Amino acid sequence: MLGTAEQKFLVIDALDECLKGERQSLLPFIRTFAKNIPSCGGALRIFATSRPEHDIEHSLYHPYAGTERLVTCRLLLGERREHRESLEAFIKAELEGPRFYGLGWSLAFRQRVTNELLAKSESMFLWAQLQLQRLAQCSETEAHFMLCELPTNLPTTYARILNEIDLGRQRTVRAVLECIIAANDLKRPLSLTQVADIFRFDLYPAAIGTACLSLGASILESGPSANPIYRALSPRADVDPLHTLKLLPSGLLKLGENNLIR
Repeated sequence: MLGTAEQKFLVIDALDECLKGERQSLLPFIRTFAKNIPSCGGALRIFATSRPEHDIEHSLYHPYAGTERLVTCRLLLGERREHRESLEAFIKAELEGPRFYGLGWSLAFRQRVTNELLAKSESMFLWAQLQLQRLAQCSETEAHFMLCELPTNLPTTYARILNEIDLGRQRTVRAVLECIIAANDLKRPLSLTQVADIFRFDLYPAAIGTACLSLGASILESGPSANPIYRALSPRADVDPLHTLKLLPSGLLKLGENNLIR
């Protein structure tokens, strides 16, 4: 492939979204691949985008002693005026949009919100958008206190969003999240029976870890007849999977009366 064109470009987007366990082998491969480019005909440029995760920084930009730096040109979006201006324009447009109509926020407070989000966003549009979604539900007084306790990153933001779900819906939401976790761990779609098992049995306790994920995947893979641990699990008394789960002709999975997922 490298010999088919004079100019070749390899784009690796969102390198930080690769799981850390997988990055342990991917990052050395990128280093080895980049070093062997001259022997493959050269003229290959690699572009990678990523948040500044520690292992990525040290592997590609600040290598450990005895290894050379791989990155020859680095662009930090947060340090570019154009990126900051785009983020500021996005925040202001949101504050002037329909979600914030009728809140009675003063012009000075809107500017304060803009400044706070710009200062703490670490140049992430998604982080700013999620804070704006929560702020849109607040009066100016409530938003004032919320600004003093803004989450520092995306994981903390996600945790707050989940914790704010109504208690009556948390069990259903958690079961849906368990379906997603199981499908990711199994590396394939779940069958309707497996989804029903997740709703009926608590496969992933509150303290979710690697061992627990592997156990849950093993249970789902082997099924109740082949796995004694599965049979020992306590059924969720308040959930009947045969009643709760329905596969509609359209291919949607019906959870209860009002919730649909594909």
